[in-house]
Amino acid sequence: MASGVPAKNAIFYAGPRSDGVWFGRSANPAAPGGRSMAGDLSSVVEAVRAARKARGPRSRAILILRGGTYPLAAPLVLTPEDSGLTIAAYQDETPVLSGGRRITGWRKAPGKPGWWETEIPSVRDGDWYFRSLFVNGRRARRARAPNAGSFYTMRGERVSDHPVQFHFQPGDINPAWAGDPDVEVVGLETWITYRLHIQSVSTQSNLVTLGGNAIKAAREKGGGRYFIENTPDALDAPGEWYLNRKTGVLTYVAQPGEDLNRAEVIAPRLMELVRLEGDHAARRPVRHVTLRGLTFSCTDWSIPADGFVDLQAAFRIRGAVRA
Repeated sequence: MASGVPAKNAIFYAGPRSDGVWFGRSANPAAPGGRSMAGDLSSVVEAVRAARKARGPRSRAILILRGGTYPLAAPLVLTPEDSGLTIAAYQDETPVLSGGRRITGWRKAPGKPGWWETEIPSVRDGDWYFRSLFVNGRRARRARAPNAGSFYTMRGERVSDHPVQFHFQPGDINPAWAGDPDVEVVGLETWITYRLHIQSVSTQSNLVTLGGNAIKAAREKGGGRYFIENTPDALDAPGEWYLNRKTGVLTYVAQPGEDLNRAEVIAPRLMELVRLEGDHAARRPVRHVTLRGLTFSCTDWSIPADGFVDLQAAFRIRGAVRA
């Protein structure tokens, strides 16, 4: 092949198996030359990478994914060596890249109709914590108060920006929430939203002090809106859930007709599914990568330990794809 002339695309196929993935040059997993592989989609990309290297530095490749779910143990990392790679769905099929793990072992909570519980040892042991839960393909809602309406309303403007302080309506904030690292005040004000933890509560003046970052933005003159999230006190509506970090017990209030032992309940282990990771020092970016027809599912999100203040568009929160 003459120098400077792009090589013809090499086409590869892959699909999910119960014990990993299969990979080959045919869309039929039983065709000669196909092979089963341990691991996940990262193993397939490694195989494509090796095949491209053998074909020459200018080779391009198309990896076509058959339909089904591809659980990922870690983000799929594409490097400069993967430049020119297309990962696409097989015609009329839906490959799903998932960052989640199925939650099983549910039992009915005693004395609470519709409530289900399961214990997750890795949460109790401090190895895992998640902020999202998916039940039968639907994102469930973390326990929240109030559940609907205009939420809670501050009495007037914020009293202070650093630390954040405001007056609340009597009964809206429980003093027992102070110091709990899992309870979050989610504020909705002019131009900003924030998720901050409660540092202290004065029941005499109905003044709450939040920990974490300062707010440097316009104040809501008429009284900002807010709600409380992730406290067991707020677990009171179908479709809500709460994860106890200390005990590892996950509690879910079922929707009418839901049986958790028959439902597909997925909790995310990853915040990113695909990462394009160039070599900045060597000035080698990842170029000409195409992802087409793929579905990304079951990723999580996080905030710093001292809370999060967002000025606009949540641009500091990581997404499922990062470059």
